[in-house]
Amino acid sequence: MREYFYQLMTDQDQSLMGWIVKWGLHGLSLIYHLGIQIILRFYKTGLLKKERLSKLVISIGNITWGGTGKTPLVEWLVKYLKGKKIKPAVLIRGYMVNRGGESISDEARLLQQSFPDVPILVGRDRINNATQALREFPLDVFVLDDGFQHWKLTRDLDIVVIDSMNPFGNGCLIPRGILREPPKSLARADLFVLTKTDWGQENISIIKKRLHLMNPDAAVIETVHRAAALIDLCDPSVKESLEFLKGKTVAAFCGIGQPDSFIRLLKSLDADVVVFKAFGDHHTYDEKDVSALLDVCLVKKIQTIVTTQKDAVKLGGFLDLFGPSTHPSGSLRVSPQQKKNSGAHFRLLSVKMEIQIIKGYEELCGRISRLLDR
Repeated sequence: MREYFYQLMTDQDQSLMGWIVKWGLHGLSLIYHLGIQIILRFYKTGLLKKERLSKLVISIGNITWGGTGKTPLVEWLVKYLKGKKIKPAVLIRGYMVNRGGESISDEARLLQQSFPDVPILVGRDRINNATQALREFPLDVFVLDDGFQHWKLTRDLDIVVIDSMNPFGNGCLIPRGILREPPKSLARADLFVLTKTDWGQENISIIKKRLHLMNPDAAVIETVHRAAALIDLCDPSVKESLEFLKGKTVAAFCGIGQPDSFIRLLKSLDADVVVFKAFGDHHTYDEKDVSALLDVCLVKKIQTIVTTQKDAVKLGGFLDLFGPSTHPSGSLRVSPQQKKNSGAHFRLLSVKMEIQIIKGYEELCGRISRLLDR
């Protein structure tokens, strides 16, 4: 159902029934727009109070629903702060899904794996989480993930990520489109970071002109996403170079906001993607999902399967399905799916992504440094 509504929001569904549903969604968007305006007016007039933390807050957010490439920028910022001997913590709401009584947040797990020594504070009440963290950890700055719509918390630097490939969707607000706020709200931003500028090159000049009209004082930073390495999920100590995928027949799957960007990445690495399965954003995998994928791979004689880091953190309970694995007791464990596969072994790899700043590096670092020096 989530995937269907995303197709409607992005005008991929052009059927008669789709147009009928979209008219209904347009009415809901008007109500949503009114609600946004009322809330923002309340904050502007002081009817709703903003709160300020005792430490600096740097927000990284966006204005659209779906994958803009925000998490790699959060990782870049945390690395930058740590390199400056600054102690950060990340405040992240997290898209929580309940599976077997366990609360799961894929972004939070990814950040925890990347920064085991950094507090990753997950939960809706980010102000309370920050207050508690200040009692427990010696912190210098909070990185507010997905914070542009978290109006209650005052920020010292508001960075907004814009996807160069799809900056404003169809121009409509949720649920008719993917905009979380009207574009004029971008006047609140301090900095803009354009992502995937290599893939959205034809849009850059138009985007920058539009941003300048809405917010002439905010600098525009240009970035690209680069694949850094391939991680073997069944043995994370093993890393492959990107050359490993060149000319190799692979199956790929992901559950991210813009799955087309992942398959485009794999093709840029010269992988021969024969099978591709796109799940809904923040999809929670089960054994049925994995087994169905492996069945297709068996038929097509594919042994290499590739996914994203964001998806990889949710597959820990199913790694034994991809091939024989050793139980902690030392005995060989074989799953029912493996018996069905007659001992077939699949290589499951995740693509480690990094963000690279190609224009405006000094501006971005300068703004952060001046903030830290206050």
